[in-house]
Amino acid sequence: MNRDSLPNEILYLSPIARIHLNGDEYVKYSAVLDKVDNAYELQKPEIPKKLAEMIEELKEAGFSDEYILFDIYADKEDGVMDNDVERWIDKNEGYFIKAVTNGYTIEKFIVKVPHDRYFETFLRKEDFADINFKTTSIEYAEKFTDKAKAEAIATLIEGTVEEWHE
Repeated sequence: MNRDSLPNEILYLSPIARIHLNGDEYVKYSAVLDKVDNAYELQKPEIPKKLAEMIEELKEAGFSDEYILFDIYADKEDGVMDNDVERWIDKNEGYFIKAVTNGYTIEKFIVKVPHDRYFETFLRKEDFADINFKTTSIEYAEKFTDKAKAEAIATLIEGTVEEWHE
């Protein structure tokens, strides 16, 4: 289930999730809460690679989720955090907390070139071109976890960077 189907999931709860009082039908609060929890719990947020590395380093050192949240917020307050990661946390605080406690996926980027094609790989240099690269459809495009690398290639081949969502 996803968040988009949540209203229908609640609307069509089974009869055992309903209560009848004085001729009116009510839905049990606990049944609705279970549906809401499931809809939001299943989705792991996409986070920047640098933030994922920070979380993993602390998890591998054996720290609790609470300490990881504290430590990363402390880095943010002390001004020692990467600016892109800090901006992402500011915009996505709820997703940051969920990423630490429930898991996450890492943001990916692709490079789009003209004619709805996408960068796949560089090819051997030929006599007629200084830069030679292969393009492909979106599903076979090279996925970058480092946005700076994607931007560098986009600059080199006159493309644009887009976020990739599976």
